[in-house]
Amino acid sequence: MKSIFKDTEFNEVRGVGGGSKSRIWDQIKADVLNLPYIRLNREEFAVLGLAVIGGYAVKLFKNLAEPVTEWVKPIERIIPIIAHHETYKQYAEFYTELIEAADKIFEKCPR
Repeated sequence: MKSIFKDTEFNEVRGVGGGSKSRIWDQIKADVLNLPYIRLNREEFAVLGLAVIGGYAVKLFKNLAEPVTEWVKPIERIIPIIAHHETYKQYAEFYTELIEAADKIFEKCPR
């Protein structure tokens, strides 16, 4: 699927953190980005990453990717709703213009 990013194409988004716990928020993110949003079976990725690094350091794991691939699994795929994407797209374009205009104003700010 085409995303709103101009020079890069993505196939899906995998979210982590508190915001990814909300099914409604995840649907909004899928709709805004026009990309499937993948919910994962884990929440504490920082702790998981530290455990994997520690395990690798003491030679419990032969590489970093294998335990992560084994432990982290997709549990739900949220498909974007194209009609919602078209609505959000207008606001995203406006927001982009707003940020660009603000950048120009702040460039003039004395330092």
